[in-house]
Amino acid sequence: MEENINDIVIMADEPIPDMTLEDARNYFFGKQTEKDLAKSFAIASNKFFWVADNEYDYEEGTLEHRLAREITDEWCALMDEYEEKNIQNIG
Repeated sequence: MEENINDIVIMADEPIPDMTLEDARNYFFGKQTEKDLAKSFAIASNKFFWVADNEYDYEEGTLEHRLAREITDEWCALMDEYEEKNIQNIG
């Protein structure tokens, strides 16, 4: 399979840097349209992959590493929540 360089996307900056987990949760609370669910999942997913990289900045077992993992886990849970809502909305 031949790869096309135009299909490669690199996230160069933090997506929506001022949006906290609580902001994302509050903004999309109660919104159930397909567009809103897709947008909410995209934001949570992008933030998850952005913050997950922070775990590698710290040695395992350190306080910093545990805090980075907690943040990653929180965004992962939100991403999973929106993914489940998307699946329910489709079905």
